[in-house]
Amino acid sequence: MTTTREVFDRHMNHQLDRDLDTILTDYAPDAIVVGPDGIGSGHDHIRASYEQVLPLIGSLDVTSLQVQGEVVYVNFRAHSDGRDDLVGTDTFVIRDGLIQVHTFYATTESPKADDRS
Repeated sequence: MTTTREVFDRHMNHQLDRDLDTILTDYAPDAIVVGPDGIGSGHDHIRASYEQVLPLIGSLDVTSLQVQGEVVYVNFRAHSDGRDDLVGTDTFVIRDGLIQVHTFYATTESPKADDRS
């Protein structure tokens, strides 16, 4: 039996490979995804969400990770072209080797006071 952490690690690798069809195999067919643009379910909704986010992820740093039972909570920084493009958080509910529920929020990091012109 695949553990929650193993499914999460596999999913992170799929995201970094940037293969959307493979990413979708991590999700249950009726998985629910919750993000700033709303709540939806199914692979078509998930595909549309990733089509917006994947171009912003060149590399990904997990800044904190917590796993308990079926739940994974992660904070991350996504980089592209040598800069932080996104800072955010995800929560996953993983059951039977698939992501059942995924919530996320990401934003561009605001500039530091000394970086402003």
